Amino acid sequence: MSNTPLIAAQPGPVGLMYKVEVHDDANMDDVYQLTEDMRQQAEAQEGTLLWEISLVGRSAYGYERYRDADAFKAHFAELAPLFPRIGPLWKNTMMVPTTPLSAEVAEMLSGFGATIPDANSGIEG
Repeated sequence: MSNTPLIAAQPGPVGLMYKVEVHDDANMDDVYQLTEDMRQQAEAQEGTLLWEISLVGRSAYGYERYRDADAFKAHFAELAPLFPRIGPLWKNTMMVPTTPLSAEVAEMLSGFGATIPDANSGIEG
């Protein structure tokens, strides 16, 4: 088996999975509306390969996959106006990349609390 670095300057898809916890005082109707707004925007973007979120009680689990780093950055920019609605509703408790990332994408995700392995770590492949 070989190790594949998770920080890489190679082209390819960008994937991540995450878990969020809905704040105790958050209105669940607002949570459902925000996730629906995010889903619609993600699905409208050409570079989005998959955008899924599942709400289980007051937790949500998501998986996202984009054609490449440019598609991820376009998604990020498109959703930016929705970001102020997130803070009052939930907090990210886990975010992990599932594909190698460029340093730029890794930095973007780390702002959301993503666990980004350093260049010396990797996944068994």
